[in-house]
Amino acid sequence: MNLRHSLLLVTVAFGAGLLFTLWKQDKLQLISPPSQETPAPTDTTADIQSDTFTLRALQAAIESNEGNILLAPHALAENLRTLQQMSQGATKAELEALHLGTERQSAAETAGEVALLFPDSSLQFSTKAPLDNAIPVPLCSKEGEPILILNSLLNDTTGEASTHFITGEHLAADTRLISFCSLSLRPTWKHPVLSAKEANTDFFNADGSMPRIRTLQSTGQFRHAQAEDGSWQAIAIPLQLSSQPAMDECLLLIMPKENSARSFAKNMTAEQLTSIRKAVAQAELTRTCVEFPRISFAPPTQDIQALLQALGLTSLLSPQADLSLLASDKPLFLNAALQKCRIPLVENCADTPQDVPELSFDKPFIWIIGSLRSPAPPYAIGIIENL
Repeated sequence: MNLRHSLLLVTVAFGAGLLFTLWKQDKLQLISPPSQETPAPTDTTADIQSDTFTLRALQAAIESNEGNILLAPHALAENLRTLQQMSQGATKAELEALHLGTERQSAAETAGEVALLFPDSSLQFSTKAPLDNAIPVPLCSKEGEPILILNSLLNDTTGEASTHFITGEHLAADTRLISFCSLSLRPTWKHPVLSAKEANTDFFNADGSMPRIRTLQSTGQFRHAQAEDGSWQAIAIPLQLSSQPAMDECLLLIMPKENSARSFAKNMTAEQLTSIRKAVAQAELTRTCVEFPRISFAPPTQDIQALLQALGLTSLLSPQADLSLLASDKPLFLNAALQKCRIPLVENCADTPQDVPELSFDKPFIWIIGSLRSPAPPYAIGIIENL
């Protein structure tokens, strides 16, 4: 071996030793692993807070109403949020306990929804009064005139001519502040929906009766999920609620295994409602034929004072309310809270051969109209217990 070869071997050996030492000290990576970003955890706080309010409202309605339930949570939340911003003291604390937040939320797209406050026009408004959604009306004028004015304003706002939203039974003589929530959805099915022409299916009511009912049937690519323990199953049927629809606006049907949707909803937690919503949102689209009752909602104007009381709003509904940021003179409290909903759910296609249903909602269920992914409360939520 000559001198050149010896020097080469020494150099190679020294270099290899140096590289090995650096590698052992973590100062050198011989093989760099591919860069992978750790996905940020999904923040569900906003969803759970929204579902907390929606579920509390539904559970309050269960306590104050018998039978089937229909609510407009998003419109109600917007009205209560406005009152929260105008309140102080115990009244504000009660409203803050509902976790409505301080900023106005929007669902996927406002569709046929009105949330209005009607204060007495004799009130001295503060500079912070929300005049964009508070319309003064002369509630202290001669009998009957305030009702005519209110109905006229609501007709203009909702576009429902000659509809009587409010009657004399809704307003007490000392009424000074009215909360009115109107929901008039005209949903369009994104998949063909066929209605049975006559009662052809048994529905297993919670009260043990079994009426024959008309049904709607649709076949399409739907998102369907169910609990691992079989306690519930749910499906999302896509809807278009406005001219600029969101991708995930839908009619969400949730059917518990037990034969009482009221009992299931009463014991549900906000975390469970959020998990059901997210499970359906993340489910793969699967071709499914689904059958559910043919229902159309147009109940009369509902007094929801008892519902607000069940939510824990005692100060807001009493002369002890502090709404001094809305008007400086007292007493001012919410002594009329009303809701009017109209939601037709009917077929949208001509007669076609029916598929065999793979999923039938033939017993009590919960239904929700809104966005699967939006943290805002849904437009509508309800329970079908008996038909």
